[in-house]
Amino acid sequence: MPLNETGAVYFRDVFVPSIGSRIQEIVTAPFHVPDMMWVLAPLFFSMLMIEFYLGRYRDEELGWNTALGNSMILVFIGLDLLRRIYGAGIFEHLRLGFLPIPSAYAVIALLIFGLGLLNVLVNFFHLLPKSFAFKVSSPLTANLTACLAIILTYASIPADVVSLIAVFVIFVVSVLAIDLVHLVEPRHMERKTNVGSVIEAVLRKD
Repeated sequence: MPLNETGAVYFRDVFVPSIGSRIQEIVTAPFHVPDMMWVLAPLFFSMLMIEFYLGRYRDEELGWNTALGNSMILVFIGLDLLRRIYGAGIFEHLRLGFLPIPSAYAVIALLIFGLGLLNVLVNFFHLLPKSFAFKVSSPLTANLTACLAIILTYASIPADVVSLIAVFVIFVVSVLAIDLVHLVEPRHMERKTNVGSVIEAVLRKD
């Protein structure tokens, strides 16, 4: 069999099914490791609510303060993942003056923590153009990244190339799904109620 045909067969019969199997493993992991739901559920549902809100009120813009808060989510999740991996033992290591050899999951936790800390600095000091900074620190990007890191670590899913590709596919599909929801979601039309008109009149008098 020619080399190119062998590569095509491997891609079709081995690589693609392994990616599909890993995606299924990641998506169903919360049902097999329910302990992660204490951290995962608030992130996931707050992400959905914020995205529904932004889809309805599309004229509203993310602010630097909101972007800063989103960045802090990654910092806190990174710390929680380190707690999950090392427990209270990490403080004993620090007291003795050395750190344990980092596992692949510790690297993930440190990357999440470092990314969050970097975004905190960027948003606090306005170091990047806000169009780019707000994209990186959007609720969808921050919460979805945190959720995927939680699933990989809590469920001990192999941290390999297959998982990296599977996470990328889930991330892209999730973003496209949210964009599709935004397209069909009814948009809010600003209307002044009688109460609103009375309040505005009172404020104008003052």
